[in-house]
Amino acid sequence: MVFLIDSSNLVYRCFYAIKSLTTSQGFPTNAIHGVLKTLRQWSREYQPEHMAMVVDGETPSERLELIPGYKANRPPMPEDLEKQLPLIEELVPLLGIRQIEDPKQEADDLVASIAKRAVEDGQEVIIASNDKDFFQLLCPGVRILRQTPAQSVMVAEKWLLSEWGLTPGQVVDYLSLTGDSVDEIKGIDGVGDKTARKWLSEFGSLEGLYENLGRLSPRFQEKMAGQLDRLKINRKVITLRTDLMPELHYSELKRRMPDYAKLCKRLRELEFKNLPAELEAEAGKLQPNVQGELF
Repeated sequence: MVFLIDSSNLVYRCFYAIKSLTTSQGFPTNAIHGVLKTLRQWSREYQPEHMAMVVDGETPSERLELIPGYKANRPPMPEDLEKQLPLIEELVPLLGIRQIEDPKQEADDLVASIAKRAVEDGQEVIIASNDKDFFQLLCPGVRILRQTPAQSVMVAEKWLLSEWGLTPGQVVDYLSLTGDSVDEIKGIDGVGDKTARKWLSEFGSLEGLYENLGRLSPRFQEKMAGQLDRLKINRKVITLRTDLMPELHYSELKRRMPDYAKLCKRLRELEFKNLPAELEAEAGKLQPNVQGELF
């Protein structure tokens, strides 16, 4: 199994899930604590042979050329979270989990690229993220782990059809119609979730919708008139790339034995108590092979 983690999604979720966790000097540690605990939980529960945190780089110029305001109005990262990022980047590899980043690419495209090659090689892939864009990658070999404060949901093609009434191949057209306020992708005014799903269920795609524009109500005919080219731009921006980092093979993401000594030392310096104690107890029970690999 190849387990790919949307780093930004995990880090933000952990930061907001745990409040007021700091060292005695006031240094924030809530995101650090949440990320490490979550990664350990996933490692135990799913036992992936290959695992990676995939980190965001810059917004690609080709998307900005298509939509100049793409992601332009996202709020700045909270200062207390920004302080913790270097430590998260230091500690995650000590857990035996690789971090992947291309400074000029978005994490979503890197995840999509690695997942595609892994599936083609017969691997099962789990993507951990709450980002709806990943639904376009669903196939017999790919599932998506979504987490809310109340529960975890493992999303597969069957779930998407049952809950959204869509196939993976319709997800990009759906998001093109409804837009994405977080990424500054403007949909069609007045076309919401239910309307977009209904149209795609009935007409199949954006092209099918425009071939049957006369079947819509006069109000929607007016709204949709002349919008196909803009919707195709949305589609290009939302469609994830699957051709990045061709030199990276999923086998390089093999999960390794944690560096217990360094990890526990750093965690105690950050004034964690339970987590280093758990790790030390775990270290006493495990016998790594010569390369320090778990599999």
